[in-house]
Parts: sequence; structure tokens; C-alpha cells
Amino acid sequence: MRAYGLGLIPAAHCPHYNEEGRESFDEMMRNETIPGIALEDRTSLVETDGRYRILNEDRGRKAYLLKVSDNKLIKIELEEGEFVL
Repeated sequence: MRAYGLGLIPAAHCPHYNEEGRESFDEMMRNETIPGIALEDRTSLVETDGRYRILNEDRGRKAYLLKVSDNKLIKIELEEGEFVL
């Protein structure tokens, strides 16, 4: 299901990515031109002055950057800390 947010980040966003049924986010991203951020439980995305970072409350949880390149979905695991969108 696609819902439009407030536009605070230049990306699609999927919270609770580790929960059942979130595979639909991957499918949706195959048709998007913007990147996607997928956050498992207990993981957050923080934006400060146009800079982004991942915070993990639980080291076992993950965050991902999803983007399409050459018609293939690429999923990159994001480490805790800053990253570029």
C-alpha cells in the first residue's frame, strides 16, 4: 500500500520492515524513482540539517537503503551512523 507522507525526507519509508507482509515494500520500490529506507523494529532514521543517520536500540536490528539500478532492486544494509541519501 502506497501512502504519501509529509515529504520530510526525499525517500519512501517502511517502518517495522522485519514484520510479516513487508515484502510488498520491496515490490513497490521496483517501480519507484526515489530511494527507499526500510527500518526494522527498534531502529530509527534521524535527520538533522539535511544529514541522515541510523540509530539502533538493538544491535540485532537492521536498516536498509533500497534503490533501483539497471532495472534491478539493490538493497544495502545501513550501519548505525551517518549515510548519504
